[in-house]
Amino acid sequence: MQDHIKEIIEIQRKEIFERKPEINIERPAKINDGIIKLDERGSREYIHSFEKNEISPIFFIPASGSGSRMFSFLYDYLETGNESEIFHVFWKEFKSLPLYKALDKKILERNNKEELVKHILEKYEHVPKGMIPFFTNGDKIITAFEAHVKQIKSYFGNQTRIHFTVQKEFKEMIASSLEEEQLEYSFQNPDTDAFCFDENGGVTIE
Repeated sequence: MQDHIKEIIEIQRKEIFERKPEINIERPAKINDGIIKLDERGSREYIHSFEKNEISPIFFIPASGSGSRMFSFLYDYLETGNESEIFHVFWKEFKSLPLYKALDKKILERNNKEELVKHILEKYEHVPKGMIPFFTNGDKIITAFEAHVKQIKSYFGNQTRIHFTVQKEFKEMIASSLEEEQLEYSFQNPDTDAFCFDENGGVTIE
């Protein structure tokens, strides 16, 4: 592991396990004390002011990193052979998950746990979470990205602008999967990347 990565890990570890931030709560916000309550006339004025402006709304959807963390229980299974409680739940419901329909049918037919787990990780561990099959509509598999776009356009029409923040290496993959003209992208600052620690302060995935 490179020295600068070790340094970042140590800084983040101290922030999580040694820093004890305090929150001083003065009082709850109430009407006329932090909250403004509009009367009927005031509400109409603000609604009118909003509606008369020709605005072009844009929906901001924050970053989607890779799916490696969400599959940590699968890594544990391959490394130790132990089937955790979450692994048991996953395996019990596996055939009902949208993910199941997107896997290789020949591998599914063999029904070998270890082979299936390796197949899932090979296929999705380096894919943005938003592109992992998440919903189904009949035989159609729908990702979270697709669901976001569909929902927003159903509310505000096909010309609505949608902005995703993504990791730079995933931009082309996401854009080609959606094929939408009204999508915009910006890139997540790598300085905000965070490591995942276990209860003892060890990095769970490098």
